[in-house]
Amino acid sequence: MIKRNSTSHRPESRFPIISPGILNTDAGPDFLQVKINIDQIHWAGSVEIHIQSSDWYEHKHQTDAAYENVVLHVVWEENKPVYRADGTRLPTLQLKERVDKSLLKSYNRLVNQADHIPCQRIVPSVSTVIRQAMVDKAAMIRLEEKIKTSFKTASIEPG
Repeated sequence: MIKRNSTSHRPESRFPIISPGILNTDAGPDFLQVKINIDQIHWAGSVEIHIQSSDWYEHKHQTDAAYENVVLHVVWEENKPVYRADGTRLPTLQLKERVDKSLLKSYNRLVNQADHIPCQRIVPSVSTVIRQAMVDKAAMIRLEEKIKTSFKTASIEPG
């Protein structure tokens, strides 16, 4: 769970999300057309996500015009303040103190286990019919997503 009363670079700051925007799968900020309130001011723009705030400078976003519209920098750890081209500080949401420690323990246990696939030891005990049904469903979901992406790319509405 995410703790809602934790801090960013300003302890009193909260960031109510009006609209999460659109995930950007191309070059540029991670989310576009985000609508958010920062210090009771309505902002519309982009959100960039990094592990550490200093990644902003490592990736040279400060010199890339595609990042001039970023209204919130979401980071695991704010290890360095980030400033816009006009000298104002970019609002930063640090997640490190907001994530419940039990969630982190579960995550670490999952990624550090010896098995490549977490459930691989129990898969043989699942009946062949159920396994095939799961594979079929996953294939159908993947196909539907590819069709939606193709239609979106071609600007065609699916019938």
